[in-house]
Amino acid sequence: MTENMTENDVCESTFSDYNYCPTGCYMVTTGYNHNITCKPAPAGKYPINCGKNAPGSSPGTNCPAVAVCPSGTYCPGGKRYPTECPSGTYQDQSGQSLCKLCPADTYNDLSGQTSKSSCKNCTAGYVPNKDGTSCFVCPAGTYADTSKCSPCPAGSYSHAGSSDCSLCPPKTYQPNKGQGSCNDCSSGTYLTGEISCPSNPTECPQRTKCTTEDGNDGCWFKSANSNNFYCCPS
Repeated sequence: MTENMTENDVCESTFSDYNYCPTGCYMVTTGYNHNITCKPAPAGKYPINCGKNAPGSSPGTNCPAVAVCPSGTYCPGGKRYPTECPSGTYQDQSGQSLCKLCPADTYNDLSGQTSKSSCKNCTAGYVPNKDGTSCFVCPAGTYADTSKCSPCPAGSYSHAGSSDCSLCPPKTYQPNKGQGSCNDCSSGTYLTGEISCPSNPTECPQRTKCTTEDGNDGCWFKSANSNNFYCCPS
């Protein structure tokens, strides 16, 4: 396209010079004298009933009408054919110039889809990629949180492909978030009762959750006299 020329200019000038409509344009009859010219196909439509190319004009075809683009496709205007909606999108209406994106927590790995129901949820432990065209597994230390992988809080862990985090088992601890395993306590460090545990703590310090020897929820507390940690009931 020549600089500063619009699609309409190209359609009209080509027909005027060569007596054929270029690709993406269609024939229009205008005025009292029924003058014939070419116009670009509008958004949401495409040229149809195109005949053979005019002699000596291989790029163009003469198209007397336009049709509405069907669902599952889009027509930005000035194009010869409808384009299938790519994966990660769909279009449930006809005559559209764009496709609709799948919701953020879903994906669609097929093109030309005509319904929002084609956007599916990922398997547990997986989340959609940025384009919504496939799913990927959440790495160890994270869990699948709707549309993203979120880190496990301190006092918990997860394996790859987890939909939730697990509390560290008895005699283990994890003071950091986003971890795939828990650390073993040193010998003698897991002896509930050797320190004075807080009564009914409302929140674990730095979210250092643990499980007591009797299987109840607890919090890690550091001894004032050593570097040892103890699991106190929460």
